[in-house]
Amino acid sequence: MVLAFVNIALARLTKINSCEYKILLKPEKFQDRAAAFRAIWDTVKIFAHELGIEVVEANDPFKEYRQEVIFYDTDSFDLRKRNYILRMRRKYDDKPRGDYELTLKYCSNVLEESQKADVTPAFGYRTKSKFEEAILIAKDSLGSMRSIYSKSAKVKKIDYKLSGKLEDFARFFPVLSKLGLPSDAVLKPVNGVIVDERKISPGMLKFGDNINGMVDITVWYLKGDTTHPLVAEFSYDCKIRDYDNMPKDAAEKCNEFFKKLQLKMADWVYLGATKTDTVFKYKKE
Repeated sequence: MVLAFVNIALARLTKINSCEYKILLKPEKFQDRAAAFRAIWDTVKIFAHELGIEVVEANDPFKEYRQEVIFYDTDSFDLRKRNYILRMRRKYDDKPRGDYELTLKYCSNVLEESQKADVTPAFGYRTKSKFEEAILIAKDSLGSMRSIYSKSAKVKKIDYKLSGKLEDFARFFPVLSKLGLPSDAVLKPVNGVIVDERKISPGMLKFGDNINGMVDITVWYLKGDTTHPLVAEFSYDCKIRDYDNMPKDAAEKCNEFFKKLQLKMADWVYLGATKTDTVFKYKKE
């Protein structure tokens, strides 16, 4: 009954419970990853102080976390054409863990479309759900913002060996079998890319009224090559209890900080779209 309740609750998830602000950074700035992490975090702390935003630093702000990230789709990107993103993540300790997690996400710049989307996992799996407003820089314009809305579900601790066929992934997310694709359609790592992710979570930004942004600074590499960063990102994620009644002052502070920080870090900012887009557009040299 508990698992059934979880799946029903996910199907009814129509209210945003997370606002994540994301700024892509120039990958060439991360040739020295440790130095870049420190430079970004120092800039953010100083600028937040100037704007009257409290910063709570983590006990070990530069502790690195590592995981492997793979996006799966057909050769012609049939899932993405339907606004779905299928992602696998495998965490590292000293070496890759034996189990992994799968996430299915529906993304749209139209809120109502994402509200109606089905990402419900099959019964019998424990899952974590999220309905996120991702706040990004408007294309080619610093000091701006635009939104993408995404509903996602994550199935954790999977140790099942995937064959690569759509029906194999549909055992976790049944909606994949309802998209008009053949059950034996082959899903491969998008453009052959396996991402080696390195990330720090250096602290928290306090915008007031219990609206807090958890900061991540992330760098993606192609697996086996940590000398040439693929893409980098600064982000802060605010968990939202009541999106429709979010405190006005705190919301304005979140937005103001995001827009002004782009200008403050103009030399670092990369006017792309998202980390995921970088993988879908990747071409081998």
